[in-house]
Amino acid sequence: MPTATATAKKKKFFGRFLLLAGSHNEGGRTYKRGDVVDSASDLNQMNAPNAIKFQRVANDFNPTVQEQSNDLGKTSVLPPTATADKAVYDEMSVSELRKVAASEEIDLGEASKKEDIIQLLLINQ
Repeated sequence: MPTATATAKKKKFFGRFLLLAGSHNEGGRTYKRGDVVDSASDLNQMNAPNAIKFQRVANDFNPTVQEQSNDLGKTSVLPPTATADKAVYDEMSVSELRKVAASEEIDLGEASKKEDIIQLLLINQ
């Protein structure tokens, strides 16, 4: 049976989330797009209907891309391939794409068509 001390040291854990856009601060760390966040909170609740920032992944999530670990204990996933990003972007509306561009601080200039915005997002990864 665990002692009270052992239980107190155990970190609360809700789940793992892949950060799809922007950055996120939690536990004194800053996570960037492509990072996997082990969170005590349901980060899906931070998603807006038109701007998906987090995607819940399995607790044993093992990305097929190369992982890097740093001394802070966070796992950073190398950014998804352009093909994977394009598939995600194709599912979004122009309004959602504009919000992704804004969160990534990407200047869309005169781009107004969905395909043009997607190309700018892919180029500026």
